[in-house]
Amino acid sequence: MSIYSIISCAKCLLEWIIRGYLWTLAISLGIFIILAIVANLGGQRSKYRFLAKFAMIYFATIMGTTLLTPVFLLRPRNVINCKIVGWFIRKCSFLLEITWEVRGAGRLQDKVGGLICANHQSSIDILAMFNLWELMDRVTGIAKKEMLYVIPFGPAAWLAGLPYIDRQSPKSGYQTLDKCARLMKEQDIKMFIYPEGTRNSNRGLLPFKRGAFKTAINAKVPITPLIMSPYYFIDSKKYIFDKGHVIISVLDSIDTVDLKEADTDTLMTNCRNLMLEEYEKLAREVDKNAADPTWSNKNRPRIVFKD
Repeated sequence: MSIYSIISCAKCLLEWIIRGYLWTLAISLGIFIILAIVANLGGQRSKYRFLAKFAMIYFATIMGTTLLTPVFLLRPRNVINCKIVGWFIRKCSFLLEITWEVRGAGRLQDKVGGLICANHQSSIDILAMFNLWELMDRVTGIAKKEMLYVIPFGPAAWLAGLPYIDRQSPKSGYQTLDKCARLMKEQDIKMFIYPEGTRNSNRGLLPFKRGAFKTAINAKVPITPLIMSPYYFIDSKKYIFDKGHVIISVLDSIDTVDLKEADTDTLMTNCRNLMLEEYEKLAREVDKNAADPTWSNKNRPRIVFKD
C-alpha cells in the first residue's frame, strides 16, 4: 500500500470519527432537551416528571463524561479532567431549581491532599459534589469497579482520573486505597468519599466502612467531614421532586499525623459522631424552614459560599 493510500485511509477514518462524534453530540443534546421538558410537565406527584429529573442527572453525568473523552486524551488520568466534567454537570442545578449554601467553604480550599467524607443520601449527591468542585480543585472520587465496564462511560471516567475499587475483593480494595494514599500524599489530591459505602434513603447515617480511615492514617492526611442537609423536597414514595435548597456544612479537618493504625476504629467513630450531630442539626433547621413558604420559594443564587 502506498503512502498516499495510507494518508487517504487515515483521513477517511478521521472524518468518520468526527462525523460520528458530532452526531452523538447532537443526539445527546436532543435527548437532554426532551428530559428537561418532561421534567417540567405534569403535577407535583407526576411519576414521569419525577423520573425525568433523576434521568437528567444520570444522563448528564454519563454523556457529559463520555463526550469529553477527546479532552481527557490530551492529559489522561489527570484529576483536573474531573473539574471540567463538573463544570458541565452542575448546570443541571438551574434546570432542577436546586440551590446550594456551603458553610465553611474555606475549609475546602486548602492545597493539602486528604479525604473529604460526605454523607450519601441520593443521586442528588452527584450534583452536590460537582458544585463543590470549583472550590476543591484537585479532587476526585472513588467508584465501584463494576462501573469501569459500563461502556463508554466507564473508560471515559477512568481517563478523567477516577479510580475504581473492587468491593468484592478486600485485598484489591486496599491496593486501590494505597494508590489513593500516594495521590493524596505525593500530589496533594483530595479524595471525595462516602464512608457509608451506599446510599441511605432514610434519615441519619449508616455505619461507616473503615478502609478509608485506615488509609488516611497510613498516609498521614487530614479528614474533612462534609454534611449535606436532608433533601426535604424529594419523596420517592410519592414521586415528589420539587425545587429545593440544600445546606452543605464543612467541618474542621481531623488531623491524623499522630494516629496509628490501631486508632482506625476510634477515628472512624469520632468522625461519624461529628457528622451525625451536624446532620441532625441541619435536619432540624431545614424541617423548620421548609414549612415556611417564604423560605421555600425564596429566589436564591445557584450557590453561595460562606466561611
